[in-house]
Amino acid sequence: MTKEEYQKILDETKKEFSDFEILPKNKSVLMKFIDAALKIITFGQMKNFMTRFITVIGNKVYVPDTWEDNTLTSKAEVIRHERVHMRQSKKYGRFLFSFLYLVVPFPIGIAYFRKKFEQEAYEESLKALYEYHGEKVFT
Repeated sequence: MTKEEYQKILDETKKEFSDFEILPKNKSVLMKFIDAALKIITFGQMKNFMTRFITVIGNKVYVPDTWEDNTLTSKAEVIRHERVHMRQSKKYGRFLFSFLYLVVPFPIGIAYFRKKFEQEAYEESLKALYEYHGEKVFT
């Protein structure tokens, strides 16, 4: 993938979501708070939130320090995946989307909405993988 192709993905996303940004997790007070909360509610088991997970809240994509080490293709795949979540948030409203994604699975543990939302986003990820790498990625 060229820089121009990657920039096109960013521009398309910015056109669809005018407040879209990619932000470093380690500079976000909110991400540090979430990290601390996750460590508390998981009794210290969630140790990688800041370093291994990409998080989207609203139209802000929070990335770990290793983001810059990723290829442009990998970054484009991630942005396309996260853009699906931004669309879901827009469709359901941020509060309802967040509630369905984060809270609904706890009472019964089935995680229906999280599965539904992630399935939609991973369908886009698979499309991106195929577009960028062809059939070889699936063999």
